[in-house]
Amino acid sequence: MNIADHRHYWRWAAAKGRCYNKNNKRYKNYGARGITMAEEFLNDSRAFCEYLDSLPGFGPGKTMDRTDNDKGYERGNLRWATPAEQRGNRRTIKRYGKGYYWDEKGQRYQVTWCINGKGVYFGRFKTEAEARKRAAETCPGNYLFSY
Repeated sequence: MNIADHRHYWRWAAAKGRCYNKNNKRYKNYGARGITMAEEFLNDSRAFCEYLDSLPGFGPGKTMDRTDNDKGYERGNLRWATPAEQRGNRRTIKRYGKGYYWDEKGQRYQVTWCINGKGVYFGRFKTEAEARKRAAETCPGNYLFSY
């Protein structure tokens, strides 16, 4: 079988792109943060695909997930997860911030604050000035930014 026809090949290509291609729209959340691919997988898609085949739980509704979002695509850090499990494994940015960010998918600025450990949504705005104003109005005082 040509490895490019393997059911997991596109997962390898997509992960590698997120980690190493600065033109990839998701690079800022992966490669720019230091997320890498283990040396054994970096230029060996077959090894990556075989490793994914060895993980339990693959099936309908499951996607590849990194159990520790601060670690890369490496043995022991990959699993098959449901969308609900993946949502529970999201990275929350806890830093002193401005309370708003550009939502690439929605093409708007979104105001969200972290209050009592949970992201609280305060709206979407066409301009940064509108978002900045709403963020200032809703600031919870601890300045934790979340999305």
